[in-house]
Amino acid sequence: MRRSLAVALRILRQFRHDPRTLFMMVIAPIVALAVLNVIFGSPEYVPTILHANVDEGFAEALAQQDASVSRTSDLDSGISALEAGEADGLVSEADDGQLKVW
Repeated sequence: MRRSLAVALRILRQFRHDPRTLFMMVIAPIVALAVLNVIFGSPEYVPTILHANVDEGFAEALAQQDASVSRTSDLDSGISALEAGEADGLVSEADDGQLKVW
């Protein structure tokens, strides 16, 4: 018991003279856990997707995938909403039936 106490006291004295080790053992893990909490504890992001000239079934399928889906009156207003940062994506159907994604 005496030897264990002597070894513990010797290690504590060494810590007093080596603040870097003390920092790495105590402060660094606290900072790392705080950063991880900020990264992984943030709320889930829900994208806003606009659609123009697209079948309603397609829009419903997007909504089922947890996206905020809104209809836009025309393609130009949808593109201007994208440029303004009001939406994250725009889907439209061309005359030939191909989907265009912005």
